[in-house]
Amino acid sequence: MMPEDKIILLKFASLDTEKQVGCDHDYVSLQSSNGVLISKVYGNIVPSPLLTETNKAAVTFVSDTEDSGNGFELTFTAVQNSDAGECFRYLLPCHFPLMWG
Repeated sequence: MMPEDKIILLKFASLDTEKQVGCDHDYVSLQSSNGVLISKVYGNIVPSPLLTETNKAAVTFVSDTEDSGNGFELTFTAVQNSDAGECFRYLLPCHFPLMWG
């Protein structure tokens, strides 16, 4: 949970889960506090940074006992809602090179 005037910038540093069609065996799910699914990712391709639309988010990791990987590493940062710009309005992946340099 972040201060009420902030939203959350999420960045995967690594991702290595089972690759499967349908994304239903091993995956990481990111959901904002108002129930909006931000992203559901799997495999080994690190997604672009993502923004929540609220100051709270839930991260759920689901895995079965077959075909495992190394898991994932995820970082999060509070950003001003006004700094999100157009990518926040449309919930698109966002790039903040100055923050991650």
